Amino acid sequence: MWGTSHVQVTNNVITNPGHCHTTGNCARAASGVGIRLKDTEHGSGILTENTITGNTIKDTQESPSLLYGLDFSSAGKGNIIERNVVSHTDPVRGMVIHVSGKAESNKISGNSEQ
Repeated sequence: MWGTSHVQVTNNVITNPGHCHTTGNCARAASGVGIRLKDTEHGSGILTENTITGNTIKDTQESPSLLYGLDFSSAGKGNIIERNVVSHTDPVRGMVIHVSGKAESNKISGNSEQ
């Protein structure tokens, strides 16, 4: 989602967003993201009042290619990101939610790893 307002993404199942086409082990580092929330490049679109809840993001591959379940890179406010479940992220760098925006102006809670 880039620069959106008032969009709801709820109760979806996202499987293998960083799909690896190599059987067994991926030749590259994990880089997949289940849901990416970002402002537009030149600041004309700031994420505001979007709702991202109840989604399941999973990587079922032998070698994880999922880096972040959710990536929130925004200066926006009023966004709700909660009760999302992520499984099988990269064990070294992976995380349920990566926040590089202004988390304090948004409700980000109850996201978990399975």
